[in-house]
Amino acid sequence: MSLRKIFVFSVVMMFAICISACSEVSDDPFVPSSSDGNASGPVDGTSSTGDGTSSNVGGTSSNVGGTSSNVGGTSSNGGGTSSNGGGTSSAGNITGASIYISEYIEPGQGGGNNKYLELYNPNSTPFDLNGWKLKQYYNGNPSSNDNFILPLDGHSIPGKGVLVIANAEATAYTSGWVPSAYPAPGGNLMSFTGQALGLFQGDALVDIVGQPSSTTAIADKKMIRKPTFGPSATYNESEWTITATTGIPDVSTLGSHTPGSGPSGGSSSSSAGGSSSSAGGGTSSTGGGTGSSIFISEYIEPSTGGGNNKYLELYNPNTTAFNLSGWKLKQYYNGNPSTNDNFILPLDGQSISAKGVLVIAHAEATAYTSGWVPSVYPAPGGNFMSFTGQALGLFQGDTLVDIVGQPASTTAIQNMKLVRKSGNGPSTTYSESHWNKSTYSGGSISTLGSHTP
Repeated sequence: MSLRKIFVFSVVMMFAICISACSEVSDDPFVPSSSDGNASGPVDGTSSTGDGTSSNVGGTSSNVGGTSSNVGGTSSNGGGTSSNGGGTSSAGNITGASIYISEYIEPGQGGGNNKYLELYNPNSTPFDLNGWKLKQYYNGNPSSNDNFILPLDGHSIPGKGVLVIANAEATAYTSGWVPSAYPAPGGNLMSFTGQALGLFQGDALVDIVGQPSSTTAIADKKMIRKPTFGPSATYNESEWTITATTGIPDVSTLGSHTPGSGPSGGSSSSSAGGSSSSAGGGTSSTGGGTGSSIFISEYIEPSTGGGNNKYLELYNPNTTAFNLSGWKLKQYYNGNPSTNDNFILPLDGQSISAKGVLVIAHAEATAYTSGWVPSVYPAPGGNFMSFTGQALGLFQGDTLVDIVGQPASTTAIQNMKLVRKSGNGPSTTYSESHWNKSTYSGGSISTLGSHTP
């Protein structure tokens, strides 16, 4: 073989070897390879480590972005539509109409019984505490012993004000409320032994101070809620200014609370309330249908011949059940809500399912038989369902939340069927334009049992 042929053959072999090596280890950015030369997979929106719907980083990630379970969007812990209150996470930040624990004081050794708990009302109007209670925790759970459950019925907190609750033997601060029920029920709630304390609306936990599973986390401590935090169903030390107490504690901070500027309320849970002081929801007093306040969705009073087919329907716009403890219905007389127990119907013990209704029926109603007939019939509330064209009011404690009918009129809704129009919610002023109104003479009622907000 000539030297020329040998040279050409050598060049061809070298070129082939180069092509083979390059094909095994690509540096093409669109075809990533691992250290062993095997491709690691696509780098598109569904990557397990990249962007898009990644499990670690982008888009609808389970840890960070979009509708994350921990942070963004409609998170259960973060922003958006929280499980506890309008527009805030369950981990804090002031919002809406929910009251919350603003200060806790448990003295150190030698401090006697100078034990205090302070509740703050962020609203500009008084907050009625009927249906609310405080519970001390034991072994990680709220106590079922009446001695450690303090009902708050009969009390209210002024707008932007506080309620200081004191141990019966406290001496350092004497302007607090010493529960008249002492020593029972609630007699031992103010004993304070480092156990967590929960603030409840009915059976729903709204706020807590202390770790439920710990007996020492808040023992011998003075705790003041930091300005930018509000109600939380989960205790977090970072939300509190905490100092150890020795002897008689400093009580100069009791009697007032300075909140910060948290986000405005969105749609709140049943347990916490929204941004309206009268409704507990995120709605104004003139309607709207948003927020946590229940409202009257239907009223039926038949004309002559329609018998006692009289009904009132309440709607819950929340995504969780709404506890009606502390709520009541009142019939109006001569322009004012009745003070006669026969015309006041307590709703304690009832609840409304999420996005559901509670239909209240006259004891002799026959057209719709799935409603609740109050077991207190005929009294108290025995004549509430008589319906004579008088206005009916829905109250939380003594605060009017919603109304159907003109208080000064005895005929405005007489012999009428009224269905609340979509887009309208609780209002302390009756407006016919918010209702679809028709006469009703008896017979089946297809509109009861559900409501379209």
